Amino acid sequence: MALREEARAALPALKAVAEWKAGPEGVKAVIGKRFVLYPQPERSDGEWNAFWEDYQDVLADVPLVCLEAAMRAWVARPSSQFLPKPGELHDLAYKTVSKSLRRYQRAKRALDLADRPQTPPLPQIAPDGVGVDQAAEVKRLLAEYLGKASERTMRQAEDLPSIAGKPDETGITPELRAVLNRQRERG
Repeated sequence: MALREEARAALPALKAVAEWKAGPEGVKAVIGKRFVLYPQPERSDGEWNAFWEDYQDVLADVPLVCLEAAMRAWVARPSSQFLPKPGELHDLAYKTVSKSLRRYQRAKRALDLADRPQTPPLPQIAPDGVGVDQAAEVKRLLAEYLGKASERTMRQAEDLPSIAGKPDETGITPELRAVLNRQRERG
C-alpha cells in the first residue's frame, strides 16, 4: 500500500521528465554534445543559423529524453560516421525508448493495475471442473438429454424401411431403390 502511494506521488514528476519537450536549447545541447565525435566544418554565422534552424524545426517538440536516447542509439551504430539528418533523428527518437519514458510507463501501468476493481472470488471447483453447487444439476441435465437423444435415435431407426433383401443386377435392393426414388422426388 505504501509503495503504491509512493508511486502515485512520483507519477507526475516521472511524467514531466518523460514528456518534457527538448525545445531549441535541448536540441542544441543533445546534438552539440556530439560535435567532438562528429566534427563540423567551418561555417559562417548564417550557415550555423540555417543548420540549427532545420534541427530545431524538426526536433524541438520531441521529448528531451527521447531525443537523447535517439542520439545514443545513433552513436552506437557501427555505421554512423556523421550526424543524423533531422528527419532520421526524429524517426529514431520515436523508435527508441528512453529509460525515463520506460519508468513512467511502468509506474503508470502498475498503478492502473492496482486501481482496478477487485474481481469477486472464483466459485469452488469440483474435480470434474464444474462448480460444486452446479455439479449435480449438470449431471441430471446430461442424463435427461442422453435419454431423450437415445429415444429419438430409436424412433428414427424404426421409421426407416428395411433395405435388406436380394439385390438386383445393379446391386441395389428394391426397397433401397424405392427410398432413393422418394428422395429424388422430394429433392
